[in-house]
Amino acid sequence: MNVALIVAALAQALPADRDQAAIRAELEQVCKTTLCRTPVPIRLKLPGGKKFEMTFPAPMPIVSNDYVTVVAGEKVFVEARVEKERLVDLVAVKKVTHPERTLLLELTQEPSIGDATSMVLKIESPFAGVVKYELGMMLVSDNGFRATSCCPLHAKKPVFESWPHPIFQLTAGDFRLVDPKSKEASLCK
Repeated sequence: MNVALIVAALAQALPADRDQAAIRAELEQVCKTTLCRTPVPIRLKLPGGKKFEMTFPAPMPIVSNDYVTVVAGEKVFVEARVEKERLVDLVAVKKVTHPERTLLLELTQEPSIGDATSMVLKIESPFAGVVKYELGMMLVSDNGFRATSCCPLHAKKPVFESWPHPIFQLTAGDFRLVDPKSKEASLCK
């Protein structure tokens, strides 16, 4: 099951009751073995003073298929291990108990920037070397994810990514280590 697709589907108009029940049942099964976010309201300020609010109808996994989702107003901790220059076995955890293998992702709306609708992602990696990854965003006005830029992560140095518009959620994945001396290690994508 691809969580990104389920989340995208839930963010749109929900399907018929029968389909909702099937999705909820599948999510309940997943959430028995993985950490899920509880359904809490997600609130964002929109341009022009409008407001957006949404609550997932069911618990949602934070990690699925080595992809991490973080919603507006949330901080997540994700443990991983390195195998063949890739971060694998990503698992969301409630708190940091293994700082040497725990990523941090936090997505907030920053009221002090521009018209107060801008978003900031703080992301930290404990892994030695340089970690590259892919990042997708879902805007309040979108029905799906779109690729967005992201910069390399250096061990224990937080990276702050920002966007001048409200973002409902981000998905991060394809975490991999690159040669610190390579051109790739210094370029944002």
